[in-house]
Amino acid sequence: QQVGWTWTMVRDDLLDRLHAHPAVRALAPELERQVRAGDMTATRAAEHILGAFREDRASGAVP
Repeated sequence: QQVGWTWTMVRDDLLDRLHAHPAVRALAPELERQVRAGDMTATRAAEHILGAFREDRASGAVP
């Protein structure tokens, strides 16, 4: 159970960071709209979100 809690805390922290990330916050509403409308797949939207998060982290823009 301790291992499960460990990964739950990691998952929660990563989701919090994603939701707070400026680029993700800027992209998310439009991506969600497109997914709801059927104009974009959930997979593609997730790729955009993760790409925005990784790009800023790789450039050192976000600690």
